[in-house]
Amino acid sequence: MTVQRFKAVISILVLVALFLGCASEEIRPDKVDIDAKATQDPKTQDPENQDPGTQNPAAFNIQDPRTIIAPPGNGGEGIYIAGVGQNEAGVAVATYWKNDVAVSLASSQSYAYSIAVSGNDIYVVGDFAQTATCWKNGVAMPLKPNNIYTNARSIFTSGGDVYIAGSVAAPANGHTYAMYWKNGVAVQLTDSTTYSQAIKIIVSDNDIYVAGSIYREGKQYAAYWKNGDLTTLTDGSTYATANSIAVAGEDVYAVIDESYYSETIPVAKYWKNGMIINLTDGSSYAKATAIQVLGNDVYVGGTTGGIYGGSGIATYWRNGIAINNPNDIVKLCHVSSIAVLGEDVYVTGSVVESPINSSVYAAAKYWKSGVSYTLPMGYDGINNNYAADIRIVKD
Repeated sequence: MTVQRFKAVISILVLVALFLGCASEEIRPDKVDIDAKATQDPKTQDPENQDPGTQNPAAFNIQDPRTIIAPPGNGGEGIYIAGVGQNEAGVAVATYWKNDVAVSLASSQSYAYSIAVSGNDIYVVGDFAQTATCWKNGVAMPLKPNNIYTNARSIFTSGGDVYIAGSVAAPANGHTYAMYWKNGVAVQLTDSTTYSQAIKIIVSDNDIYVAGSIYREGKQYAAYWKNGDLTTLTDGSTYATANSIAVAGEDVYAVIDESYYSETIPVAKYWKNGMIINLTDGSSYAKATAIQVLGNDVYVGGTTGGIYGGSGIATYWRNGIAINNPNDIVKLCHVSSIAVLGEDVYVTGSVVESPINSSVYAAAKYWKSGVSYTLPMGYDGINNNYAADIRIVKD
């Protein structure tokens, strides 16, 4: 591989990791893209002062003219994946797949990061024109106050309620801060003077858990919030992010990514009730990005044998034992989510495939028990595509 090709591959994988929102990127003022026309912070706590678009889901039901409506009532049993594929016009757009059938959610550039299914309703969240967006059965519902940059990274449904995690840029100072929405009502997790990001949200026994990071005094900590109360998971010696979180009974698990700005070789690891469990030995770059706990089994998705940023061989660990696909050893992969159905383990992400016309692009992939599959409309040699999140619905 030439130096130019190698640099291109690195650039593609770093971009994919940033798009997926699970890279441990330092959250500094010069990293923020904000609409200069914004003049005041969103009023997130008092419904009387909120932007009309943040008060309830019904207020979102104004279809963007660029949105392609998915068939309503299309939920139910199946395997659902959200990410970016190319539409019929060859544009990289927010996409979801149900049982390998692709549905484009927009006709212009957009990104999907997470998916949830409740009854017959399919929810996808992502970014559309620098706006946190939720698509419900294909209808785009913006989640931001006007003229403020936002992003949406994760969605979870529970008991008829819809929870979405993301971040908002404060117009007064450009700081990004963590936020979640419950049924469209925004809740700040930090004030607008503190850099923070929310990457994953789940609900367990009516408790709301949000994983992400917080930046204080020049240090970035992996963290999670439980019902708004902050717990930091790292000591600030590395730039760290909690990419994913799981709860089983009284136990809380979170995967920690320290692959960016690291002075040592990053180790794939997860946190459990205050204890760090290393999955690799530090002999090569590794990164953990997703976690699921079923009974006594802990499943972690990530990459091993990688390069700067943690991209490498798609891998999952079951109770600390690594499993990967030997065919992917010569490729560079990024893993974004993990799900388990019976004896089958599903992992989603992207792979840099063989270049077309001397260019290098990523393909949207999933792995089923170690065997990789390219999603339909997930690779065209023109765009960078990826599979960001997976949900398995079993009736």
